Formats: sequence, C-alpha cells, structure tokens
Amino acid sequence: MSPISVPIEILFWVAIGLFSLSILAILYTLGYRLLDERRERAAAPQVEQARKHMLTAMALGPEEVEPLRLPSDRRVARSIVLSACRIINTVTGEGRDNLREYLVRSRFPEWGQERLRSRRPFARAIACELLGSMRVEEAAARIRALITDPDADVRQAAVRAVGRLEDAAAAPTLLASLHRRNGNSPVVVATALLAIGPEGELALAAALQDRDAITRRVAAQVIGLLNLFDARDALVAALSKENDPWTKVQLIRALGRVGGQDVRAPLRMCLAEGPMVRAAAVRALASLDDSQVLEYLRQELSDPSPSVCRATAESLAAAGPAGRATLRDLPPGSSAEAYAREALARIPSQRGPDSGGESLS
Repeated sequence: MSPISVPIEILFWVAIGLFSLSILAILYTLGYRLLDERRERAAAPQVEQARKHMLTAMALGPEEVEPLRLPSDRRVARSIVLSACRIINTVTGEGRDNLREYLVRSRFPEWGQERLRSRRPFARAIACELLGSMRVEEAAARIRALITDPDADVRQAAVRAVGRLEDAAAAPTLLASLHRRNGNSPVVVATALLAIGPEGELALAAALQDRDAITRRVAAQVIGLLNLFDARDALVAALSKENDPWTKVQLIRALGRVGGQDVRAPLRMCLAEGPMVRAAAVRALASLDDSQVLEYLRQELSDPSPSVCRATAESLAAAGPAGRATLRDLPPGSSAEAYAREALARIPSQRGPDSGGESLS
C-alpha cells in the first residue's frame, strides 16, 4: 500500500461515518416530529373539551360547569393551561371573572404554584404565564424571584407576570435585571413597569442615578410615558449629570411630557448640546405650550443641523396659531423658510375646506 493511499482511505471512511451520522440525525428528527404530531393529535380532543368547559363557565357562570381535572400527561396539561391563558387574557368584565373563578375551582393556581419549583424551564415559564394571567397575588414573591432565572423564556414570562400582577415591589428587581449578564429585554421590562404604573415611581426615580445607561434610559422613558409629575425634580437632577446622549434624549422627552415652569431652563441648556439632543430639546420645549418658548424656537430655525431645523419647524407648526404665524413670518428665500414650508404643508388647513392648506404668503 502506497503512502498516499493510506490518508485517502482514512478520509474516505471518515466521510462515510459523517454521512451515516447525518442520516441518523435526520431520521431521529423526523421520528421525533412524527411522534410529537401524533401526541398532539391524541391530546387535541381533551384540550378542545377543556376549552368548551371554560367558555361555558364564562357564559353561564363557574357553578354551572364541573371543575376541570388537569390530566397527569404533562403535554396535555400544559396545552390546557396555555389555552386558559389565551382565553383569560382576551376577555374582560364578568366573563373574565367567571373564568377566573372557574379556574380557581379547578385548582389551576395550585398547579401553577407547584410548577414554579419545577426543574424544567418550560414548566416554570408556563406557571408564570398562568399565575400572572389569573392575577394570583399570593404567587407574586415567588414569580419575582424568577425575574433573574437562568432561562431566558422563564425570565420573560416572569417579567410579564409581575406586570400583570402590578407588583410594585418587583420594580427594583426589574430595573436591576437590565444590566445583568443574563439580563432582560429593555422593551419587556419597560412594558411591565408601565403595567405596574405609578406605584413603582420611587424605584424609577432611584434608577435615574443608576450606573448603567440602559437602566437610566428605561427609567426615564417609563416616567415620561406614565407622566409622573412628582418625578420632575429627579429628572432635572439626572439631566444635569447625564453624559450619555441617548439617555439625555429620553430624559428630555420625559420632561417635555411632565411639563411645569421649572423644566424650561434645563431644556434650554440642552440647546447647546449635540444635534440629536438639541432636536429632542426643541420638541420638548414646544410641547410645554408656553408662549415664552416661541422665541427660543425661532432662533433654532437657523441651527446648522438640518435635523434640528426640521424638528423646530415641525414643532412650531404643531404648536398652534402662534407657532404657525412664526413660520409664516420668516424672510422669503431663507433656508429656514424651506423647512417652514415643508412643516406647514403637513398641517391640515385651519381656514375651511376650500382654503387649500397653509401658506407662507
């Protein structure tokens, strides 16, 4: 046997082995999928029957239907629980109350609380969804602990659940989870904090001084969306120390939402920052509905940044008759006039159906 043929033969048998492993993997995947589909078909009648019971309980009252017994088969039980979550999250009023009481009679909360301790991440995630959807307040502390669970799906389900439970005590943990290595999505955390509402104001105000920029940004965004006027001083203090431009924009937007006489000066100081911050400050100043800011805004129409000029013109056009009059009085032929014309063209006519829109003339 030649020295060349030995490595060629080795490579040939390695290729045959890899090919065989690939075939086995494909066959295993197909077999698992077929088995999975067969199990789903077998479970479908039980899930549909449970769904009919839940809908009947919603319509007629929980006492009119025999309580459900979740089967020992984990797959079927999970499917029934997920169906219950979908239904209870889409109904309101008496129907929701009836369904919740029916699920309590059927011992769904006990099932969920038991699964919070499961070693299987999927079981913990479903338990969070169920207990949050049913507003089982006694499970709040245990769900709160899962906000930092090692599994991402469990963490996300726990965040949604504490939001549905309006668990104000979870706000610090939610914010702290943003800068963990296995942290939660800022969008999911912000949504939960919005659901919790003003009760989380203290935690949000404290988070404005957090070492992590994303945490500060989310806190400012939620304060603005909740319009927490009492957090105004905390926003002003945070804006004076903030170095991250993206976080500054959120702080400025929040100040524009909460308003008040004390925010005008801090916002004006931001007109000396970078273009992105200046544009945000212009929009926030315009939202204060204060005649004294019109002159500041007029000056920003000559800003060297096109984005700031456009933001200023749009803000003045949306600020009512006084702002639009400011735009119409601009000198013809100036660069500011072009932005003004563009902004006014987007404003519906205020002079009647035949006026043909705003004009600079």
